[in-house]
Amino acid sequence: MRMTKAAFARHRGVTGAAVTKMIKTGRIVVGDDNRIHVEAANNMLDGPVEQEPAPTNTDGSPDIDIERARKMKADADLAELKVKEAEGRLIPIEVIKAADFQTIRTWRDTLLGVADRLSAKCAATTDERKVNAIIMQEIRATLEAMANGVDYGRAGDKVES
Repeated sequence: MRMTKAAFARHRGVTGAAVTKMIKTGRIVVGDDNRIHVEAANNMLDGPVEQEPAPTNTDGSPDIDIERARKMKADADLAELKVKEAEGRLIPIEVIKAADFQTIRTWRDTLLGVADRLSAKCAATTDERKVNAIIMQEIRATLEAMANGVDYGRAGDKVES
């Protein structure tokens, strides 16, 4: 089903200006007759509800407006991903995994060193409270060092390729 811009605006509950902006930004596509294919536009805005066969013309050929809308949406999604990656807001999973591995390896090594750092201090003390205080102080210091070592910046800048 096809609608005018005004009818589509009423259908979506938005203003005509909002529909015009959606068309200009490529969020919806109008056909050659300047009408909006409602199913394609709703799919582009909301995503498809169910997978159903592609609408066809009366002669059985694919509806070119819907196919054009799908291609434009896919192109827009790909362009958005590339922009996010260039801005550093999207990082490849391999980079994240490598950075996580390095961070967790450092934490493991730090925690494994706790026993070596405490054994002499605890062996020299017979008071249970003092031993507890020594252990708690070391745990807090270790956790603080681990938290300070976490880099919340761009992970890709820290991993060598």
